[in-house]
Formats: sequence, structure tokens, C-alpha cells
Amino acid sequence: MSAAFGNAQLEKLSKFRKTREFNFDYLLRFFKKYEDFFILPIQEKQVKTQWLAFPLTITKNAPFTRLELIKYLEANNIQTRPIFTGNILKQPGFRNIKHRIINEGCPVTDEVMERGFVVGCHHGLEIKHMDTIKKVFVGFLKRY
Repeated sequence: MSAAFGNAQLEKLSKFRKTREFNFDYLLRFFKKYEDFFILPIQEKQVKTQWLAFPLTITKNAPFTRLELIKYLEANNIQTRPIFTGNILKQPGFRNIKHRIINEGCPVTDEVMERGFVVGCHHGLEIKHMDTIKKVFVGFLKRY
């Protein structure tokens, strides 16, 4: 059954890809104005990522917490999700696997796990949705 659904979606793949790329670029241009508050994703030129969500990591010096921001976003109908793939070793299911940690620890993955989250930028979102995301972020960020 999944294969049948997948085959039906293949015809739409090119359109989905273009919409996702547009939505990602649209949000990236917007968030560049707020790099004091957010670490932005990097899209390598040789890679064509099909972004379903736009990842943001709040900077250490931001005047707000992830919890404050995502509560505001969710209260204004902008869905968010934490970034699961920060420091995977902190997830209960992975704590007991054989691993090694370098002396410095895993500061980048810890940072992503503690202050990272995503908002949608998938092909189901139209420009009106992207504008709403921007408007809600501006409503929160104008305080700072």
C-alpha cells in the first residue's frame, strides 16, 4: 500500500521539490535579519536538500528561551518540533549503547538539542502560510 501511495506521489515530486526549495529560501532570507537571535541552516551548494522543516537554533546570547518562543508560536498556530537529532546519546534509548566521547564533549550537538527547533517549510505550505510564519515571528521578536 505504501508503494502505491509513493508511486502516485512521484508525478508530483518536481512540483513538491520546487515548493520546498522556495519556502526554505523564503524563510532563510527572512531569518537573515535575525542572526543575532538564531543560528541558521546552511544549504551546501553541491547538495539539494528537500527541506520539510526549517531548522533554527537560538543563540546563547538571545534574550529569550526556546520555551518562551515556541509557546508563543504554538499559541499563534505555528507548529514547532524540537530537533531530535541533537546529542543522541542523551536520549534514553541510546544511553547504554557502546560509544566514546571526546574530552570536549559534544558542544554543538548539545547546543542543537537544547536550543534547536523546526517550523514547517514543506510543499503543503503556500505563500500565505509563509507570510503568517514571518508575521508571528516578527510579533515575538519586535520586543527585542
